Amino acid sequence: MHSHIGPTFYMLSAKARGKGVSRERDVHMWREAGKLAASGDYEGWLAIEWELRSRGFPRAKLLFDNDRVREKLDDICRRAREQRADANRT
Repeated sequence: MHSHIGPTFYMLSAKARGKGVSRERDVHMWREAGKLAASGDYEGWLAIEWELRSRGFPRAKLLFDNDRVREKLDDICRRAREQRADANRT
Protein backbone atom coordinates (compact mmCIF):
# COMPACT_ATOMS: atom_id res chain seq x y z
CA MET A 1 0.00 0.00 0.00
CA HIS A 2 1.41 3.33 -1.06
CA SER A 3 0.86 5.85 1.72
CA HIS A 4 2.49 8.94 0.25
CA ILE A 5 0.28 11.76 1.41
CA GLY A 6 1.53 14.43 -0.92
CA PRO A 7 2.30 18.12 -0.75
CA THR A 8 -1.11 19.09 0.61
CA PHE A 9 -0.04 17.68 3.96
CA TYR A 10 3.01 19.90 4.11
CA MET A 11 1.23 23.18 3.45
CA LEU A 12 1.00 25.07 6.71
CA SER A 13 -1.11 28.12 7.27
CA ALA A 14 0.62 31.37 8.15
CA LYS A 15 -0.91 31.04 11.61
CA ALA A 16 0.59 27.58 12.08
CA ARG A 17 4.04 28.68 10.87
CA GLY A 18 3.94 31.67 13.20
CA LYS A 19 3.89 29.38 16.23
CA GLY A 20 7.63 28.72 15.88
CA VAL A 21 7.22 24.96 16.00
CA SER A 22 9.79 23.02 14.01
CA ARG A 23 8.91 22.11 10.44
CA GLU A 24 10.84 18.87 10.91
CA ARG A 25 8.49 17.88 13.73
CA ASP A 26 5.49 18.55 11.48
CA VAL A 27 7.03 16.51 8.66
CA HIS A 28 7.63 13.67 11.13
CA MET A 29 3.99 13.92 12.22
CA TRP A 30 2.77 13.70 8.59
CA ARG A 31 4.93 10.64 8.00
CA GLU A 32 3.47 9.02 11.09
CA ALA A 33 -0.05 9.93 9.94
CA GLY A 34 0.61 8.22 6.61
CA LYS A 35 1.94 5.09 8.32
CA LEU A 36 -1.03 4.95 10.68
CA ALA A 37 -3.49 5.38 7.81
CA ALA A 38 -1.78 2.70 5.72
CA SER A 39 -1.78 0.25 8.64
CA GLY A 40 -5.48 -0.44 8.26
CA ASP A 41 -5.92 -0.07 12.02
CA TYR A 42 -7.77 3.26 11.91
CA GLU A 43 -11.22 4.21 10.67
CA GLY A 44 -10.18 7.65 9.48
CA TRP A 45 -8.50 10.99 10.09
CA LEU A 46 -10.09 11.65 13.48
CA ALA A 47 -8.80 8.42 15.01
CA ILE A 48 -5.36 9.22 13.59
CA GLU A 49 -5.49 12.74 15.00
CA TRP A 50 -6.28 11.36 18.46
CA GLU A 51 -3.49 8.80 18.18
CA LEU A 52 -0.95 11.41 17.13
CA ARG A 53 -2.01 13.75 19.91
CA SER A 54 -1.58 10.91 22.41
CA ARG A 55 1.93 10.37 20.99
CA GLY A 56 2.94 13.96 21.67
CA PHE A 57 1.84 15.75 18.50
CA PRO A 58 -0.55 18.41 19.84
CA ARG A 59 -0.44 20.29 16.52
CA ALA A 60 -2.26 17.42 14.80
CA LYS A 61 -5.56 19.16 15.60
CA LEU A 62 -4.45 22.36 13.87
CA LEU A 63 -2.77 20.71 10.91
CA PHE A 64 -5.66 18.33 10.25
CA ASP A 65 -8.06 21.28 10.02
CA ASN A 66 -8.21 20.94 6.23
CA ASP A 67 -10.85 19.04 4.26
CA ARG A 68 -8.41 17.81 1.60
CA VAL A 69 -6.05 16.46 4.26
CA ARG A 70 -8.92 14.71 6.02
CA GLU A 71 -10.26 13.23 2.77
CA LYS A 72 -6.83 11.92 1.81
CA LEU A 73 -6.29 10.26 5.19
CA ASP A 74 -9.79 8.76 5.09
CA ASP A 75 -9.08 7.40 1.61
CA ILE A 76 -5.78 5.82 2.68
CA CYS A 77 -7.50 4.29 5.73
CA ARG A 78 -10.37 2.91 3.64
CA ARG A 79 -8.05 1.35 1.08
CA ALA A 80 -5.87 -0.21 3.78
CA ARG A 81 -8.91 -1.70 5.55
CA GLU A 82 -10.28 -3.04 2.24
CA GLN A 83 -6.93 -4.58 1.41
CA ARG A 84 -6.78 -6.21 4.85
CA ALA A 85 -10.34 -7.56 4.49
CA ASP A 86 -9.51 -8.98 1.05
CA ALA A 87 -6.38 -10.67 2.44
CA ASN A 88 -8.37 -12.18 5.31
CA ARG A 89 -10.94 -13.67 2.91
CA THR A 90 -8.36 -15.70 1.01
